[in-house]
Formats: sequence, C-alpha cells, structure tokens
Amino acid sequence: MRVVPVLALGVIAAVVFIQWQLVRSRRVSDPPAVNPVVLPTARVPRGPLSGRNLGVVVGHWSRNDAFYDPGAVCSDAAGQAYLTELEVNQDIAARLVPQLEERGAQVWVLEELDPRMAGLYADLVLSLHADSCAPVEATGFKAAYLPTSGARERESRFVTCLQEHYAARTGLAWHAHSITRDMTHYHMHEKVHLHTPSIILEMGFMGGDQRLLTTEQAAVVDGIRESILCFFAPAP
Repeated sequence: MRVVPVLALGVIAAVVFIQWQLVRSRRVSDPPAVNPVVLPTARVPRGPLSGRNLGVVVGHWSRNDAFYDPGAVCSDAAGQAYLTELEVNQDIAARLVPQLEERGAQVWVLEELDPRMAGLYADLVLSLHADSCAPVEATGFKAAYLPTSGARERESRFVTCLQEHYAARTGLAWHAHSITRDMTHYHMHEKVHLHTPSIILEMGFMGGDQRLLTTEQAAVVDGIRESILCFFAPAP
C-alpha cells in the first residue's frame, strides 16, 4: 500500500482551507438579495384600476402619537396655529382612497415613516404633501422623483399626467422652480423597490392655495384621481 508523506497531506489541507476561505469571503462580501415586498390584497370592485396596487403615503402622518409631526403650520397674527399640513394631507387622503378603491385599485395607506415601504413593489406609490403658508401669495403645485430611479420613464409619465389633469381640475400652475433636493431625494424614493414608481406631490401652497386645499378638496381629489387614471391608460 502506498503511503502519502505527511508533508504532502499538510500541503493539500492548506490548499483546501485557502480555497474554502476565498469562497466564504466572496459570499460574505456579496450584497444581500433584495426581495420585493408585496403587501396583502383585499377584495375590491371591478373598474378601470382593477389589478393595480397603489400606495398612498399620508405626508407627516404617524399612528404613534409620540411621533406627532404637523408638517408646515399656518399661524395667525397672535402666533396661534390654525392649520397644519398634516390636517390637509389626511383630509385629501381620506377622500381620495375610497375613490381609487371604487375604481378597482388595491390601495395601501402608508404612514410617513411606514416600515412597509422597504422593498415595496407596487404599480405606483404617491406621497401627499402641501407646501408652506409663507409667502402667503405663493401658489402652484409640483412633484418629483429620484433622478436615478429604475422607474424614471413611468414616473416622468405620471408627472406629465399631473401637469395635464391636476392642473386642469385645480387651476394651479406647475411650480417647477421650487422643486428641491428634499423632494428629488425624498426618503420614500430610496426605500421602495427600484422599479416601483415613487412620486412626492406637493398639492399646493397653504398660503396662496389655502381655499382650494381646505374648502375645494373635491377639485384636488379629482385632479389626483384623473392623473392616476391617465397614468394607467393604454398608450395611444
């Protein structure tokens, strides 16, 4: 019987160990796979949005009162707050969501910092916001998405729908020059799945557009709803 020298066995063992370490290091250094998160669905009526999964983020809202965030605040001459962005966002969302569901959409109402955003895969996620009270004469709407998004073409299409339908329903002008990095790099954009269209919408200014946002909410809701229908309409 042939006996393998002890030195040779040592060399073989060392080579095997080094190869195992290399394979192990590659696995550890590989980025973890990101699986899309799809939220549970519920029964909804049939309609033009049937089969569509939508996320509606109520800007600044949290179920936890310890994290109360009013967003922008309007105050009177005495410094007393009489209107908050959170109130506007909640009011519009409460009117919008049932209309989307009536048209067949599965809608997930999300908090501002909802953990379900992480890896969320949906047909559209829209975050509702209202701009500040100052200056009081400021008026207009705007929307933004992440410049490096994997859904840029679809997000651009949705913004185009807003510029047509939201503008027509509300009478507001597109306020492009006030779009900030806080909007283009809004935290939601970087949390949802790369290919989920993610849009933050500033529905108007609580200064110059206060009447629209607080007494003519139907026009705001109509504009958002029609923009969503436009977004999902078949291309001509």
